[in-house]
Amino acid sequence: MSARSARRRWSVGRWGAAAMAAAVALGAALAARAAGAVGAPAAPVYTISIGQNEVPVALRTGGANDALAALHYADDDAATFHTFMRSVSTRAYLLSVLDTDSQRRFPDLVAEARVPTQAELADVVDKVKRDMERDRAAGREPVLVFFYSGHGVRDQAGAAGLALHDGALSQDTLYDKILAVLPARVAHVIVDACHAEAVVRPRDVDADELQTYMQTATLARFPHVGALLASTSSAQSFEWDAYRGGVFAHEVLSGLRGAADVNGDGRIEYSELAAFLAAANLRIADARARPQIVVQAPRTDRRAPIVDLARSLGQFRLSGRASGPWAEPFFVETSSGVRLADVFAERDAPIALRLPAGESLYLVRPDGEVEIAPRAGEAIALADLPAAAPRARARGALDDAMRKGLFATAFGSAFYRGYVSQQQDLVAVDFPEEIAAADRLAARPADSAARTAGRVLLWTGVAAAAAAGVFGGLAYRAESQYNATDVERTATEARGRFYLYRDWGLATGAGALALVGAGLALSYWPHAAAAGPEPAPSPARGIAFTGSGFVFAGSF
Repeated sequence: MSARSARRRWSVGRWGAAAMAAAVALGAALAARAAGAVGAPAAPVYTISIGQNEVPVALRTGGANDALAALHYADDDAATFHTFMRSVSTRAYLLSVLDTDSQRRFPDLVAEARVPTQAELADVVDKVKRDMERDRAAGREPVLVFFYSGHGVRDQAGAAGLALHDGALSQDTLYDKILAVLPARVAHVIVDACHAEAVVRPRDVDADELQTYMQTATLARFPHVGALLASTSSAQSFEWDAYRGGVFAHEVLSGLRGAADVNGDGRIEYSELAAFLAAANLRIADARARPQIVVQAPRTDRRAPIVDLARSLGQFRLSGRASGPWAEPFFVETSSGVRLADVFAERDAPIALRLPAGESLYLVRPDGEVEIAPRAGEAIALADLPAAAPRARARGALDDAMRKGLFATAFGSAFYRGYVSQQQDLVAVDFPEEIAAADRLAARPADSAARTAGRVLLWTGVAAAAAAGVFGGLAYRAESQYNATDVERTATEARGRFYLYRDWGLATGAGALALVGAGLALSYWPHAAAAGPEPAPSPARGIAFTGSGFVFAGSF
């Protein structure tokens, strides 16, 4: 074998081995990604949504129930929640008597809604139980979502409960005839039990039986159950005319539609929703309008998602970043006045919402609004949407406090990390590397000279790396020409080009590594941690019914 042939064989072997190694690495990465994308089938989800505006006549017997005024929007809360959950549920049930205004806003639900009587609820629970038992027999793990909006009352026997059309849903019934009998792997209980008055309407009377009930009646007996509950220091929560619904219910739905999805995986977990709700209410100055919200994840799986948006049907995706005109808070509502979601993202944070398709929607910013008419499955980018003229809106006393304070704190990965770090009972979500890297960069002072220099070096390093790649490609091409010819002059010229491009590639590659290393060192230089949200109250020790609804204390 000639020396040239030996050199050629060695050269081809060296490049072939490198190409084979790269192919193996790429194949392994693609296989791992494919394996991660193929998981277990989505768990079947069953949703029960109840909304009751009135205290039933049977419970108005001259006691505390007689002082409860009729709600305006409990039926709307249930209808809005049902409409959303219907898109991600295997089966969803609505129990509510829709008033005239609600029937105009939700005409498709009029025939579907059931009267929220004790018998109808028992029938729904029986249907869900049979479906869940079939799921279990087939190896599936069903999930229950239970939502209630209405009054906390006392039934005919004096026991505490939640108002239904013909009586009360007692604590014993909720615990023993719903949560205990439904074979759900995970259950999510969302309750807003209150009464209405004025623009922001306090809903519950003060709780006076905490010590008695905390000893015997809490959700501690159900480790697979998670809870989201609203209250204030006087056990009150609110509804607001601007939302035409409960504040708590609207905040929960905003988060579940994607505004709380801080890591962008489409799974809304308890830690994400807890941080989102904390940010939403952080700056409400008027204590009368500031709900305190208790969020407790299931102890069997503290990262159990409340909803997985990947399985939503009849929706479209609205996405982008909180930059430019969309850096300001905005909300989305339907042409019939249903406010779907409020978004108040940190600057440049990613935004990804799942919203109902097939009707006109309005995206309203402080400087104006834009109308869209999305189709199911469509993806719409915020950056492509223009703004129209602003809308005039009336204001009032508590109304003004709500507008100025509610959703006034930007929400994103920075707020989320600060909030969750203070919560012992919440397990943080995982972040994609691009979000984690952005957080690390964003944590440095915006006007830092070191950060600016680091960015310059990083971009210069990227350019040098690109140049190294070009020279590497040219060297590979020259080597291929060298191996393909038997003409000595052509081979000599190709070999000369190969060494030239190789040396340039090595030099620019080394320079790129040095520049990127220096840029990263400057960009990630240790600095003081950014301030997080205000410390949150201690987690609740438990949840119990009282004559005025749910009460909370300590941790579960």
